[in-house]
Amino acid sequence: MNTTENKLTHFDAEGNAVVLSNKKAVFSVTLNYISEEILPELTDAWVEENFSSTDGVHTVEDLRAEYQKMLYQNNLNTAVMNYLLANSTFKDLPKEVTDYQVNQCLNYYSTLAGYYGYDLDGLVQNLLGYESTDDMLAHLESSLEDYSKEALLYQAVAESLDITPMQEQLDAYSDYKDTYGQNYCTMVALMDAVTSTLTSGAVVS
Repeated sequence: MNTTENKLTHFDAEGNAVVLSNKKAVFSVTLNYISEEILPELTDAWVEENFSSTDGVHTVEDLRAEYQKMLYQNNLNTAVMNYLLANSTFKDLPKEVTDYQVNQCLNYYSTLAGYYGYDLDGLVQNLLGYESTDDMLAHLESSLEDYSKEALLYQAVAESLDITPMQEQLDAYSDYKDTYGQNYCTMVALMDAVTSTLTSGAVVS
């Protein structure tokens, strides 16, 4: 019976075969740097340094109260929208509305791609893990449909209650005009105005 022994072979610069099997190997590794993420200690001084100028928050107690307020408002906004969606009937979704949501989605990811040095397809395939942009949109179809319904609901409520965004609500999104367009900024400001009206006096139980 013939037995074949597998040997690991390397060829040197002159082309001579060098058998490496059962030889000791020494590897040289260069360590360029070591990074360690250190969470800062939550102190009044840290809050003052990082939040006082932008949010008017100066102490740990103020910061916690602010986040509790934000969390409560987000829960309230979600509860209101869920109630509206559950008690509304949509005969159909206008194509221009769904197309708008698709375009906004692509615009968002195109902008994100630029931050990472990719084009849209590169971001979708390398960072988001989809085979293509169409594959991503197919995966997001249900979410985009929900966004379309929400947009229609906000518009319907605004027309029914004669709600228009205040100037300060419009100004809050002015920095996004060049990226997402004036229509987007106006729509989001309108959503804020509707949400503010609907949640006024409401309580999360």
